[in-house]
Amino acid sequence: MTIIALKDGRYVSSDHVLSYQTFSHETRFHMSDGSVVSGNPHGDLYPCFTSAIPALPGFRAIYAIRLDDGWKYVERTVIAWCHTDSGNWPLFAGYLDDGLTEYEAICEPSGKVFDGEGDQFDSLDAWKAFFEEHNLVSELAVAA
Repeated sequence: MTIIALKDGRYVSSDHVLSYQTFSHETRFHMSDGSVVSGNPHGDLYPCFTSAIPALPGFRAIYAIRLDDGWKYVERTVIAWCHTDSGNWPLFAGYLDDGLTEYEAICEPSGKVFDGEGDQFDSLDAWKAFFEEHNLVSELAVAA
């Protein structure tokens, strides 16, 4: 259950919101008991209506960073999956502000890897070989 704090001090449970409308001056929440609650919430509403499903241990997101002489790979442990209308997206432990915004692939606990294009690989090494073959580091960048 997520609680939505309104700026006037009232609280709304997202579990009881059937729908809501946002206007320039307020948001109207249509509640399961037939009532309507109007007010200005603190922050974005989107996270209040997104569910998180715990991830099994062993899922990792793989990021690729282009270097002058090749690729550096960074892994982040997936702790949950954010379930949205557009799919399931990984959530990571803590707040990360290191500039890594989009992962290239997900490694499953079994060791299999899948990327955003739907390609599947038997191992992380197999995925890295495929990735590097399709994302060559320019010889000009290496020479520089």
